[in-house]
This record gives sequence, structure tokens and C-alpha cells, in this order.
Amino acid sequence: MSNIRAPNKSRRQAPFEPSARFRQWRIPILLVVLTVIAFYPALQNGFVNWDDDRNIVENPFYRGLHWTNIQWMFTTFHMGHYQPLTWLTLSIDYLFWGLNPVGYHLTNLLLHCLNAVVLYFLAFRLFLLADPGLASHEHSLLPLAAGFSALLFSVHPLRVESVAWATERRDVLSGLFFLLSILCYLKAVTNGESGSRHWRWILISLAAYVLSLLAKASAMTLPVVLLVLDVYPLRRLGPKGWLSPETRKVWREKLLFVAFAVCTGVTALFAQYTAGAYRLLEQHGIASRFSQALYALTFYLWKTVLPFNLSPLYEIPLNPQFWRWSFFLSGFVVIGITVVLFSKRRRWPAVLASWIVYGVLLAHRYRESLRVVHSS
Repeated sequence: MSNIRAPNKSRRQAPFEPSARFRQWRIPILLVVLTVIAFYPALQNGFVNWDDDRNIVENPFYRGLHWTNIQWMFTTFHMGHYQPLTWLTLSIDYLFWGLNPVGYHLTNLLLHCLNAVVLYFLAFRLFLLADPGLASHEHSLLPLAAGFSALLFSVHPLRVESVAWATERRDVLSGLFFLLSILCYLKAVTNGESGSRHWRWILISLAAYVLSLLAKASAMTLPVVLLVLDVYPLRRLGPKGWLSPETRKVWREKLLFVAFAVCTGVTALFAQYTAGAYRLLEQHGIASRFSQALYALTFYLWKTVLPFNLSPLYEIPLNPQFWRWSFFLSGFVVIGITVVLFSKRRRWPAVLASWIVYGVLLAHRYRESLRVVHSS
């Protein structure tokens, strides 16, 4: 009698189904692949004689991890910036690659890929907070929506300067910790986190924020972004009042964020003044600054929609006046959009929140554009 058993015909082999972990990561993996394809030519770039020569090629102070190198990184205002964490990553690049530009561009590209992945998970969580019903939909399009948002960010032509220019390491590095800080903050205030677990995630978010500030000072806008998120989609501010006992905890969470932002802002101003990058109010009045700020809001919005004729430097008049047609039209558009979105805030809260965050994040671009104008 044979010991071999006949196969059980009633038991059919289940078709291959990807694991939940694989399904969770297949869109981020695709994002990385598409981002690498889009920016792979940047690996063939050399150093440019605009900032790379003075920051990398002709600068011996960042080359190494000796105490004198680290001391220089954390005390220098070289070329008007305070960016010790950025210098640290450039030092590590030098230890591996010397002055071969391939390694510096490769690090920028890898950091940008990480930004795309973190942004995917951040967009996923924000979409879910805005409409919790999306989680209950069978075959939900939520991953595709988050993936499209992250892809639009990662391969947009406006990202080229930050990724393909070695000196702009500070952009992709600061952006990575900026996004991680927001993601950890959302983890702290959602999913029923309370007590010690809540504050643990707040401190992790704060640590990521400090690292972002040490890479580039423009991250100091984060506390305002977090407050906007507290209003929508978190709805922790507004419905119960702004100073009620329930909302005082929300304000307390921001104290250390604001403290680091203020310290960084003062340091950044000192670094810029040391480099002679700013003019005083007597030389560049409030009206000119206000006109330039309004122009920047529409300019970058236009370049986002139609990214043509891009340049690392856009020259504008030394003293822009509001009555010039381009500045007047920009002011009219900005005020019009703001009024419409505020009047429709109950119907389109996400659009108004996005518009406010856009203006807040663009504040550092306005500061940099002043530096360009004043140096001309």
C-alpha cells in the first residue's frame, strides 16, 4: 500500500497576493525610481563657479571631522549662512569622494528621494485627516492621490536648482527634517496619543525641527505651519475657541518650536548683515518690500503652473514700486485670492489652509530675494 497521498483537489492554491507591507511601499518605491530617472543626468554635473567654488572647491575648512573642522562648521557665517548640519554632510562627502562632484550630487539626489517618500506618507495622512471617510472606501484612491502629490513635488522643474546644484544641499537636507517634523507632530496629536507617548512624539518632532534649522534657517516658519494644521485639518483650534482651557495645550506645544525659531531668526539676520546682504529701511523702504512680497506670491505660483524660462536669478528693480503694472497686478491677484478663499473658508477650508501655508513657506524666499536685489 503506497504512502503517497493524492492531492486534495478541493484545496485550491490561493493566487499570489502581495503582503500588506509591500502594498504600503510599492508607490513610494515607484516614486524613488521615477525621481532617480528624472534627476539622473544631474550626476554628470560638475561644480559651478557661482557658489560651489567658494563653498566647496576653494574652501578647506569643512574638509574633515577633526575638532577644528567641527568648530568651524558650528561657528561660521560663511557667505551669509549658518548651516552646520549642511557643512557636516559636505564634510562626509569629501571624506568619501574628495572633490569629485559625482558624490555631492548623488547625496543631493538620495536626500531628494527621501523627501519624496516622506511627503507621500505626509500627504496620505493629511488627506485622511481631511476626509476620514476615505479609509472606508474599498479600492480607495487615497494612495494614488498621495503618490501623485509627492510625484508632482519630486519631479517638478522648480526642484532642479535644489537637487542639481551642490551648494543647495541645504534645501534638500532641511526639507527632509522639516517634513519629518510635521509627520511626527501629526503622529503626536492623532491616533489617540496621550500622556507620555504624546509628548514623546512632540519631542521627536522638535528634534527633527532643530536638525532642519541647523541645515537651513528657512525652516523657522514651521511653528506657523503647525498652527495652520491645528486649525485645519486637525481642528484643534477654532471650534472650541483660541484661548480656552482645551486649547492651551495646543499653544504650549509650540513654545519650544517658537523659541528655536526666534533664535534661528536672530542668527540668520546676524549672518546676513555680517555678509552685507541687506539694506536698511532708509535704503529699501517698507513700501518697496511690501510690493516685492506681493510680487513673489504670484511669481512663484505662476512658475509652479507654467515652469518655463526658469533661472537661478530673476532680476527685478532695485526699488520696486507698487504702481508699476506688474507689482500692482500681483497685489490685486493676491488680495483677490485671499478675500475669495476667506469668504469660502467653510466650503474650501483645505484650499485656504494651503494658501496660507504657501505664503508662510515663501517668506524665506522673499528674504533671499531681498539679498539678491541688494547685492546688485
